[in-house]
Amino acid sequence: MSFLFFLMKGYWLSMDEIEYLDVTIKIIFIQIISMDLKREKWKFSDGITKFFADIEDSEFIKSIQKNFQQFGSTDLLKVELQT
Repeated sequence: MSFLFFLMKGYWLSMDEIEYLDVTIKIIFIQIISMDLKREKWKFSDGITKFFADIEDSEFIKSIQKNFQQFGSTDLLKVELQT
């Protein structure tokens, strides 16, 4: 039995109670369905599924805010998707 504990959301968890998740990273093309720059909400489609995701590239976000980047309804983004 493990005696090492972690505090997570107000609860103490032993090492035996922690579930480790596999992280996958893949390069895909996605289409922007909608975006709200004030709330940083992005909705995308991969052609099959619609989903919400965060964009972590702060330089890309700044270029959109300054109108250096513009998108059309059929544009695709090549992204590194981490799930």
